[in-house]
Amino acid sequence: MAVLISGFFVVANQAKAVAPSVIINEFVSRPSSGNEWVELLNITGASISLDGWKLTDLSNPQTTPSEVNALTLSGSISANGILVFDIGSVSKLNNNGDSIGLYDNATNLIQRV
Repeated sequence: MAVLISGFFVVANQAKAVAPSVIINEFVSRPSSGNEWVELLNITGASISLDGWKLTDLSNPQTTPSEVNALTLSGSISANGILVFDIGSVSKLNNNGDSIGLYDNATNLIQRV
């Protein structure tokens, strides 16, 4: 469950497969201008390679949800650093009842918001 507070959100009661090292810190879907994006935050004191990590999205979240890849990540995120990933067109992230997943390169669910 996510609670929207003035453009920011707080994640509560999320299921995690592994202890997070990187979290979804902020995102924008359906902006009035520009592309959709997802911001990741490294919550550790060490640099982390994001090669092979994925951001996913649910298609048809209100009827028959199906998880699809939104973006395959690469590069690294510095210790306690933030990276913003441009998802692309305004239609990639669903606008009704969306769910964004973050998976590591071993397909472990790191976080879902």
